[in-house]
Amino acid sequence: MKSSRKISVILCFLSIIMAYGCGNHNKKEEEKIPGHVAINSDSLGFVREMLISKNFLVLLDKKPLNDDNQLWVYDLKSLRFLYSFGRIGRGPGEFQQGMSLNKINDEVGGFTLLDLSSYKLLLYEPNGKGKFAYSKAIQLLQGHPYMPIMVNDKTIFSLGLDLFSGRFAVYDKTGKMTNSLGDLPPAKKENAPMPAYEQACKGLIRMTPDKKKLVVSYQFANVIDIYNEKGELLKRILGDKNKSPKYNVTMRNGYPVMMIDEENASWGYLDIQVTNNNIVALFSGKPVANANFQSNEIFVYDLHGQLEKKCKLDRDVSQIALDTNDNKLLAIDLFSKPKVYSFDLSKILNRPF
Repeated sequence: MKSSRKISVILCFLSIIMAYGCGNHNKKEEEKIPGHVAINSDSLGFVREMLISKNFLVLLDKKPLNDDNQLWVYDLKSLRFLYSFGRIGRGPGEFQQGMSLNKINDEVGGFTLLDLSSYKLLLYEPNGKGKFAYSKAIQLLQGHPYMPIMVNDKTIFSLGLDLFSGRFAVYDKTGKMTNSLGDLPPAKKENAPMPAYEQACKGLIRMTPDKKKLVVSYQFANVIDIYNEKGELLKRILGDKNKSPKYNVTMRNGYPVMMIDEENASWGYLDIQVTNNNIVALFSGKPVANANFQSNEIFVYDLHGQLEKKCKLDRDVSQIALDTNDNKLLAIDLFSKPKVYSFDLSKILNRPF
């Protein structure tokens, strides 16, 4: 009897220890949102950007495998490849250094692409036959724009590398720069000219589908700005750390140039997407010196700047896109074999879009 009591006590004690240990383990091990391969690597070269327009997924593939076209279009629901277009060249609809995909209009569809070599904004719109077609180009003058977005038919906003005031430049429908709007964080070094600080504050700009708010992220700082459609700053979201970019200014050919301080700088937001209610941001926070341009951390904010959720994907990715029709978050993994993954968006966003 005594030996059986001892055994019972020991077993009870062990079960308590195991339960306690498992409980702590579960707290430490944050559940990650699983993804699955949506588009395999055998058809992809070097996919640098992605965009969803209406019922289509558009990939900007800088090194396409099967032809010379860099814009690849897929059916959004099935993710079946449909067609490609947009090759390197100087003809209508062609480009030398394509980048910065942005939507034109969520209701009608279409997107823009910037040719960085010429600062031309190329517009691709639905042609009435189920495809996108080149419609026109707008030559953006001044400011060295790198992330333009169509605010409406008459106005373009863009982040720029050669602005002397404001956060972004304002262009009219002809491409003429008319103004600059917005505010930068108050962390400019005394010896840094304004364009150098603009370069340190490099980021992305997105517009809500209802065209009422703009969201600007920072690539080298834990900062997101929310503006109204007039370019007035409504809210600046500041993280606990890395509230401003770490950079140095050096002279090159007699001109001051910004250089990221790789020993002290950290990655900020790698990509952002927006709905009419939320900002979905891919955040890194890792040191620039020893981290790839990838992360698995997703931060969700409302459009008042309140953090609603933090979660992690089950793999590192570099770009994201939101399919609100089929409740999917699509993401690009660049640094293994390039693939497009799909994640359950309902596990990231807890309310309607």
